[in-house]
Formats: sequence, C-alpha cells, structure tokens
Amino acid sequence: MKKSIITLAFFNLFSILQAQQRLEIKHFCNFDGAAQQPEFNVFNPSAEAEQIVGEIVKAAGIDQNFMVKSADCKTVVACESGSDRYILINYVFLEKFKQDARTKWAAYFLLTHEICHHLLGHHLDCQNPKTCKEQELATDRFAAEVMFRMNATLEQTQVGIKFYIQDGEFALFPNRNSRLDYVTSGWKQGQKTSLQNQKIETEDATAPKKAKSKELLEKGFRETDFKKKIEIYTKAIELDPKNADAYNNRGYAKNVFGQHREAIEDFDKAIAVRPNYSMAFCNRGYTKQLLGQHAGAILDFEKAIELDPKYANNYGRKGCSLVKLGKKTEAIVWLEKGLKIDPNLSFAKDCLQEASK
Repeated sequence: MKKSIITLAFFNLFSILQAQQRLEIKHFCNFDGAAQQPEFNVFNPSAEAEQIVGEIVKAAGIDQNFMVKSADCKTVVACESGSDRYILINYVFLEKFKQDARTKWAAYFLLTHEICHHLLGHHLDCQNPKTCKEQELATDRFAAEVMFRMNATLEQTQVGIKFYIQDGEFALFPNRNSRLDYVTSGWKQGQKTSLQNQKIETEDATAPKKAKSKELLEKGFRETDFKKKIEIYTKAIELDPKNADAYNNRGYAKNVFGQHREAIEDFDKAIAVRPNYSMAFCNRGYTKQLLGQHAGAILDFEKAIELDPKYANNYGRKGCSLVKLGKKTEAIVWLEKGLKIDPNLSFAKDCLQEASK
C-alpha cells in the first residue's frame, strides 16, 4: 500500500514538472498590493480552479478574456504577459474554498476582484496614484455586484476586505474604509438590478395573459347580452387583475341587474388600479345616486369633473344629487353647466325642471 502511494505521488510530481512553465509577467495586480516576483512557475489549472473561475465569470455576465493557471504565487494574481491576460492561483489557496464560511467568502471576493480587473479591461501597469485608486474601487464595486449574484450576503461580501486588507494609507491603493464603502455600494446595486430584472421577467411572463385580457375586454364591449358581458369581464379580470377597464365595465353591467353594491366594489377596484380613472368615479357616483347616497355621489362627481372637465354628465349628475338634497339653487348652477356642454342631456333637463319649481 505504501509503495502504491509513493508511486502515485511520484507520478503526480512528474506530471506537474512536465507541465511546468516559466511565465514572465509584464504588469500585475494582487489584492493586498504586495510586491511580486517578475516570473512564476505556472501549471495547468486544476478542474476545481476552472470550475470556481467559471462560476465567477458566469455571474459577471462578461465573456472570459484571460487564461487560468496554477502558479507559485502567494494567493491570486491578475497579470499580463505580452498581449495575454492571466489569472494565477496558488493551489494551496484553493483549500480556502473548502474551509469555514468566513474564509471561503473572503477567498471568493479576492479571486472575484482579480478576475474583474480583466473583465473590466483594466490595464495593470497603473502608476498614477489617483487613477490606481479609482481603478481599485471600481473593481471592488463590480466584484461586490458579482458576489451578490452568487448569493453572498453583504456581510459575506465585505469579509474579503476585512480579511485581507489592513488599516492604513497606501500609495497606489485606497484605504480599507473606502473599499468597504464601494463594496457596499456594489452589493446594493446588484440587489437593485436583481429586483428590476425580476420585475421585467414578471412583466414578460404576464404579457400573453394581459393581451388575452384586452381581447376579452373588447369582446365584452361588443356583447349585447349583459349577463354574458359580466362573464366575459370576469374572465378578463382573472387573466389580468389590474385591468381597470374590465372592473369598470363589469360594474356598469351589474347595475343593469340592480347589483348596485357589487357594482360599487368593482368601481372601487378600478379606481384602486387607476387612481385617475374619471369614468370609474362617474359610474361610482351614479351608483351611489341609485342607492340614495347623494352626499357620497357628489364627491365622486366632483373628482370626475376635476379629472375630465369636459364631460357633461358629471355636472348634470352632481346637479341632480343636489336637487335630492334640497339644494336647488346650487343645483341649477351645475345643471346649467352640464347643459351648456351638452344641450341634449335629457336627465339634466328633467332635474333642472324639478329644481326650478
């Protein structure tokens, strides 16, 4: 058994030595800003390393523009050699992804940060302190957004900065507090974008139902049988609970059958969906009128007039309710306003005649 283990170890070492290359780096970036050697021994990456990198790149949503290599670096290095970009990963560093949650998420952020330098197209030969710091902060922010997409909490995302970055000021790197601020900003941006995407997906998913609901609305409008109208509008509402016109039209149809209280419920829903729906206010006011609720009816007609000042019915209906409340002088004013807009408003003429007695 021991002989087999020794043989296997020798074979693995031989394989590594066979695949080993020397990589001379031109420019580099590593998370803590420590100086790096100009050359590394690099090897083909393990399947585990490629899997983790692939996970990060997928979450970033940008095509991979670098090669991955195992190397004898300290942790992770983003570097350039000639015109090629590399991510170098120490094979011992990979063990951190198998440890406790704090260590794992810190390792994820470090690796994500270096990958994001490449994905954002950053040049790694930065020498200007202001530019370097701005570049690091932009990378921190984008890395944090990517971390959110990988289901890391804000605290888990921040742990990378807390774990690897010391307090103090640095020539080419921002201080710890600034980096934490940008990490927080990036994570929250990821959260905001996610919510927006969910809303868009939901809207896309409901689009066919909304289209069908609209078709039924038009069908109901053409239907002459009021019982069938109610059935059609009910189906339209089931497909799109925010179809304000379907609620309004169903309420109007219910009034035909004397279902006034049920009609008011429909007008209430129409107004809840579309607060500036003048016709729903008008129809609700008329229904309250039928129930003898003239004070409430007047309030609805006044709101309808505010929303649609050119619709004569609202003036006439308000005038009629004022007559019922015994306010005939005021009623005449409103009835005349309605008749001025539409001289053929027969119910307003009847109310004006009653008010003039």
